[in-house]
Amino acid sequence: PAAVVKRGGRNVAYAVKDDTVAEVAVEIGQRIGDLVELRSGPPAGTRLVTRPAESLRDGAAIKSAGK
Repeated sequence: PAAVVKRGGRNVAYAVKDDTVAEVAVEIGQRIGDLVELRSGPPAGTRLVTRPAESLRDGAAIKSAGK
């Protein structure tokens, strides 16, 4: 599932922190199937939203699956 999406002409991902998300600009590299290399962006191990809704915005409150 894609965690990187285009918003406003930029590639971004949504990092999860507590019960909110932060929009993080990312630079993508190679693609292999569903996998995407991130050349810059959030640090390794950061939880990301997969398949973010078009309406998701920076600072939005979320409820994590499994909570």
